[in-house]
Amino acid sequence: PFHTFAGARRFRRLPRELGEALPRLARQLDATPFMLLLAFWQVLLLPHTGEEDLVVGTPVANRTHRESEELIGFFVNTLALRTDLSGNPAFAEAVRRVRETALGAYTHQDLPFEKLVEELQPERSLRHTPLFQVMLIAEPAPAAAEPTAGAGGLQLDVLAVDNGTAKLDLTLIVQEGTPENARFELGFGYNTDLFFPTTIERLLTHGETLLAAALADPAQPVGDLPLLAAAERRQLLAEWNDTAGAASDLCLHELFAAQVGERPDAPAVLWESEVLSYGELDRQARRLASRLRARGVGPESRVGILLPRSPAAVVAILGVLQAGGAYLPLDPSHPAERIAFQLADSGAALVLTAESLSLPAEAAGPEGITVARSTPEHLVYVIYTSGSTGTPSGVLMSHRGAVHIVLQARDRLRLGPDNRMLQLATLGFDVSVVEIFAPLTGGATICIVGDEDRRSPAALAERLVRLGVDRAAVTPAFFAAHSSRALPGLTSLFTGGEALSAELAARWAPGRRLFNNYGPTEAAVYATSHFVRPDGGEPTIGRPIENVRAHLLDPRLQPVPIGVAGEICLAGPALARGYAGRPEKTAERFVPNPAAAAPGERLYRTGDLARLLPAGEIDFLGRIDSQVKVRGYRIEPGEIETALLRHPAVAQAAVVVRGEGAAERHLVAYVGSSAADPAELRRFLAGSLPEYMVPAVIVVLPALPVTANGK
Repeated sequence: PFHTFAGARRFRRLPRELGEALPRLARQLDATPFMLLLAFWQVLLLPHTGEEDLVVGTPVANRTHRESEELIGFFVNTLALRTDLSGNPAFAEAVRRVRETALGAYTHQDLPFEKLVEELQPERSLRHTPLFQVMLIAEPAPAAAEPTAGAGGLQLDVLAVDNGTAKLDLTLIVQEGTPENARFELGFGYNTDLFFPTTIERLLTHGETLLAAALADPAQPVGDLPLLAAAERRQLLAEWNDTAGAASDLCLHELFAAQVGERPDAPAVLWESEVLSYGELDRQARRLASRLRARGVGPESRVGILLPRSPAAVVAILGVLQAGGAYLPLDPSHPAERIAFQLADSGAALVLTAESLSLPAEAAGPEGITVARSTPEHLVYVIYTSGSTGTPSGVLMSHRGAVHIVLQARDRLRLGPDNRMLQLATLGFDVSVVEIFAPLTGGATICIVGDEDRRSPAALAERLVRLGVDRAAVTPAFFAAHSSRALPGLTSLFTGGEALSAELAARWAPGRRLFNNYGPTEAAVYATSHFVRPDGGEPTIGRPIENVRAHLLDPRLQPVPIGVAGEICLAGPALARGYAGRPEKTAERFVPNPAAAAPGERLYRTGDLARLLPAGEIDFLGRIDSQVKVRGYRIEPGEIETALLRHPAVAQAAVVVRGEGAAERHLVAYVGSSAADPAELRRFLAGSLPEYMVPAVIVVLPALPVTANGK
């Protein structure tokens, strides 16, 4: 938490052609080499900081009068050079902006830096220096080592001294070459508590690559100047995404049918006192499929399933798939308004409820029907997620995508006939696809727990022990609420949906196969996975799973270097088709892949930020936009704000997340109103939003504070 001063230096000599081109371009742009180097340094910082308004410090001799030139003494001052590089200007334009900044700073170089800090009163912190944390030092070429007049015939040499300290986080040091060798040395002084030597080596490589491109073509926009050498680019795009593996051409219900043929009498679903064997589950699903086909259900048809978690829900899902249709999970606990919207928006033709499934067997249709032949490209389900525009969005997934993740999960969890898998998620939460179909394609048993047990950690733990559950896919909030010692039978686990802390990993990883997974609904639940070891470190989200490619890209969809924040973009067979009835949003999020392995391949832009670690692991950083995760649910605060603004007493609304840790995170809404009642607002929201989107706390203020721009 405190600024430290341990430091080191690393240097690299630039090729002669760059040393010759640098002063030549500076003259062409009516600038000094220092100005060009400052523009280069700030452009290099752009992708590494994500900032366009940059402040760099530099020392200045401050001998502005002829009379002071030969005086002995320390006149050096520090300048803070601030440049706005917004708008992706050409490099030549960046040099022009820097020249303007530098000339203005030189005019006022006799103003002491300490006085500037005193006047500006920046927020002070023990973690960093005020105004700037990076610096540029340009050292002129050393004078020829000849005896110096007036020094008693002594010969003076300049010696490089590294005292092992760093006053700032990072300092670019440029040593000019002599006219004879026309070479520059590029180096960094860096804080060793912040940067690894390998990071600095990469930064030197990126700097040389960028400088060469800028000198060769100063008309290039700064955002288009390359950072990556060919070897690093190949590593990021190809080597660390070499995930090709076997793929199945079967559909979900066909994988289930294979298990029915092998073990018809084995238990498939266990719920309270009810047990459904694989054979009985198949017979009930076929009878339902017969009725659905008689009602016109076939490939691409969408059927709503308005059922709580239960064996009937599993029958309904399989029946829809065996009829050739796709299922739309609807949560009975959600408001009627939200359910009606999803039905209309998705184009669902039918809805299955508890009443529609309670007919006697003889009235339900024959059980020996031929299952409809779907293809891997046919729709398998539509799952709705929170929408930033104020309404939820339906994600359209094909069988190919769902089968891909189900088989991956089955194999990683090592699901077989002797295993029991917990079914805890609501059907509208995409992890339920894994909870239901990973066991059904591996011959294992699904163990469904009731809502009463779900609400009580003690009751749930007791039920899991009694049922002998040994496999589960849960959020970190589950780990936070339960004791790992109380559930020794849980030996193979998936977690995801939100960040897994080092503390929870240390509690749950010993003696278990624990995977920390990442993936949006648009990429079939999971896209990357990390095997968690109880080593005390923060778990990453790992690497892309088989047949998935995960790229970290900048806004122009170019790969960012190791250690630099970029947007997680996913490619592969598990991508959804897009969003139901939203071609504009689909086109915005599913874009052509510039590094496509095959023609026409798409890339899903997740909106999540991460960085690559030196070994290729992905370190999750957060969101680009305001989307949040609470208890594993993906929530767009904008949707809640839109719902609040529909209330006649609310003039303004802002929703944020408060609390640290998986168990404490909760939504808080701030509303600008002169008459609103928080309890009434909660009841109002419950009429259109699911329970997990209703803020735990609503704070009513006369008006919300705004920025100078009125936002």
